[in-house]
Amino acid sequence: MKFIGYIIYCDFIVVIEKYTKNTRFCLICNYVSKITMALQSRCTRFRFAPLSTEKISSMLMRVSSAEKYVFIMNL
Repeated sequence: MKFIGYIIYCDFIVVIEKYTKNTRFCLICNYVSKITMALQSRCTRFRFAPLSTEKISSMLMRVSSAEKYVFIMNL
């Protein structure tokens, strides 16, 4: 980890510890192994299954309709 990255990481840990009583943070990553153990120990891990193409398409259509956006699906 580069020095600047390390400073930012340490500051992030301080923020998490300082506001833990009234704030929740959500970190999303592809590889949990890339998150340091110090940060992992302060987090709760949730695992989600991938969404099906049908569910994604359905949600896109619903949102685009609500936003009055013309969405043309090309499958």
